Amino acid sequence: MPWISATPQKPAAPTAKASLEFVTMVSARGIAPANAVVEHLTASECRFRTVVFFDHGDVVEFEFGIDPSVLVRGSVASRTAKGPRFEYRMRLDRMSAKEIDLLAFAVTQSHRRQAIARSNQRVIAKLPTTERLTRESVRVLAQFPIMFRTSKDDFKAAKAGDVSVGGLLMTCNDALVEGMPVELRFTLPSDVLKIYPEETLAIDLRTQTVIRSRPDPRRRFEEMVVGARVVTHQAAGNGTHRYGIAFTSIDGFQQEEIARYTHASQRSKARR
Repeated sequence: MPWISATPQKPAAPTAKASLEFVTMVSARGIAPANAVVEHLTASECRFRTVVFFDHGDVVEFEFGIDPSVLVRGSVASRTAKGPRFEYRMRLDRMSAKEIDLLAFAVTQSHRRQAIARSNQRVIAKLPTTERLTRESVRVLAQFPIMFRTSKDDFKAAKAGDVSVGGLLMTCNDALVEGMPVELRFTLPSDVLKIYPEETLAIDLRTQTVIRSRPDPRRRFEEMVVGARVVTHQAAGNGTHRYGIAFTSIDGFQQEEIARYTHASQRSKARR
């Protein structure tokens, strides 16, 4: 990657370019924060897509990365219409050497997360479930708290009733309109991961030693932030509402985490 870093680094072997597909919230003066997907990011420029219309020269900013998170700020250099969305190229404000290093690390971590998801997806997609469906198509009952917000309100509490890689069922006290975009924050319950063994054993035949390791499926779930849209509505009584929510801005790693959850849930039910 064309990073200019304060820390000397060895030249890396050429790699194929891959879209970052990092989901975040972009904001500009006078415009409410909106979902966006960052496709490309360096210390000097950025390319992202969103449904929001920005003018040439508008100053836009967003958070990039999970740990650490870096504030990226710059001005719109170009805009291209791509169906219902717009693709923007943005020139970044000048950064300090420390900020450049933090941003480079955040981008590397994002690529690593995608690489993990891609490497597992071919095998995971073929894993059968108790319903003879592929893992990615399964929707399972799930009760866990979520937070949601619209472009007009701050985050509010709600509950999830089921979840799949394509969306979830949300119950709350607020009246929402079908088609309304929302932002969701939630952490999938990690208790279902107890179905997997706590550790695996491998024997090194050369040294005749046993190697113990904690399997990756036991890794606890982290908080997710995804863009979504209300697609169905049903009154649930007592002033509550049930909404079918479809994910619209979700990256490959987040989809893989939801698939890991649904697969563990299916295995847990099969053993009862």
